Amino acid sequence: MSAVCPSLYRDKEGKFICSRAQHEVDPVFMPCLSNYTECPIFSSTPPPPEAKEVEIIEEPAQPAEEVVEVVERPIVEKVEEERELINKFEDILKEIDEVDSRWIAYESSANRLLELWDSLRNEALRILASIDSTLRTYTEEIKEVELKHEMGLLDEESFREIKEKLENGFKKYENIRIQIIEYLDTIENRIDQHYQRLKVTVAKPDIGKLKISLMKLEELYNQGKIDKNTYEKIKSEIEYEIKRLEKLMMS
Repeated sequence: MSAVCPSLYRDKEGKFICSRAQHEVDPVFMPCLSNYTECPIFSSTPPPPEAKEVEIIEEPAQPAEEVVEVVERPIVEKVEEERELINKFEDILKEIDEVDSRWIAYESSANRLLELWDSLRNEALRILASIDSTLRTYTEEIKEVELKHEMGLLDEESFREIKEKLENGFKKYENIRIQIIEYLDTIENRIDQHYQRLKVTVAKPDIGKLKISLMKLEELYNQGKIDKNTYEKIKSEIEYEIKRLEKLMMS
């Protein structure tokens, strides 16, 4: 049972009114908020037809709302955080400048390396062709000596001496040929990584230019303006570069 008198209410002006006595009362001095049944007005006066309940003395319990405390950071701290962010931006820009500088240096060195390698590779291919020719000559001379020996034109001692000399010369050039090919393969594989980094963005247009150059080369050869050796040498270089770029486009 509520300890608040059911005949107590508050009017629009905020005054406490007893509906039984029909006048203002002071609930602090009256038993309105404790044992109101002992009140002489309550016990001697019948309740009005529509007794009003106290509206603000006792309100229905509301679920407690969780209070979220918002902590506002000091302005000084905010400014420090913004300055720190600006400093980070500046640091990143410095890193970009440094990387750009290193990339320009790398690009220059790599291009110089590729040019050097193209020149050296062409020289190696020329020497390989010469070695192949020399090896064919040794092979033919060995067959010729063997034939002379079979025909009795060379005695056994002379035959063995000449054949051994020819075979040693053949082995010497064969070993050089193997070394050159091994170096070519090793360097080509190593340098291809740099070639890809530098050429990947310009590979497609370069292929088109090289194919046009190949067509012009064909025209010059057909018109008799260049000899066969020059034609085949330049054609081989252009076709090699086209294949290299096409391989790069597919990777």
